Amino acid sequence: MIRSVLLATATTLAVTMVAAVHGQTPQKTTNSAVYTAPQADRGKIVFGEKCGACHDPARFTGDAFFEAFDGKALKEVWDIASGTMPEDNPGSLKPQEYGDIIAYFLQLNAFPTGTTELPGEAGAMANIKIEKPMKSGAASPVAGVPAAGAKSVKAGVYTAAQADRGQALYRSKCASCHAPNRFTDDLFYTSFAGKPLWEMFDVISDTMPEDNPGSMKPGEYVDIMAYLLKVNSFPTGEMELPTGKDALSAILMEKPQR
Repeated sequence: MIRSVLLATATTLAVTMVAAVHGQTPQKTTNSAVYTAPQADRGKIVFGEKCGACHDPARFTGDAFFEAFDGKALKEVWDIASGTMPEDNPGSLKPQEYGDIIAYFLQLNAFPTGTTELPGEAGAMANIKIEKPMKSGAASPVAGVPAAGAKSVKAGVYTAAQADRGQALYRSKCASCHAPNRFTDDLFYTSFAGKPLWEMFDVISDTMPEDNPGSMKPGEYVDIMAYLLKVNSFPTGEMELPTGKDALSAILMEKPQR
């Protein structure tokens, strides 16, 4: 009898321990500043070298990303990344490189950065729940309506390097038809001032270049938008302008102070 009780107790304890490791309830969210900006920068480099030839970063942002992963543990993204990337040699990167790539995904979705890096291991990923980068209780973005808690383009929402890339793209893809001052005049602000940046992205990605609308990558369109923000003298910041619909909907276009 005693032996049976001890065996049952040991079995229950073992099952509990396995569940704690592999099926733990996340204690943090992606809004808890779970990665650092330098880590995301490293992840961007690794992604470009190992994954960029087959995958557009925009695949890991916006509505499609959150429809697949919102409310789930970050480990689900980890399992896919570490199990399928790079496509020509899945699982060949170091664990921390996969962690850095996931940090880059978090940056693309405008999640806040912190002072501690995201560890490259499954247990840490299982402890973090993915949730949309909004304030608690905020409604989903609606076309033409800035998200609750939206920040302004005056808050430094792009980087100087991104604007430089955008300028090069603008010159090669847009300048033959559009002078940059077309995007600093009253007509431009009548169209976009007071609205989320997603509306500008929607227009530009649908109409540019005029000889082949929609032919560029989402990241290239936001680089051009970063250049347009620079042309309008908006300040730069430490994070690049993201590509996701939710993230761009949370940034409000305003008139610059001249």
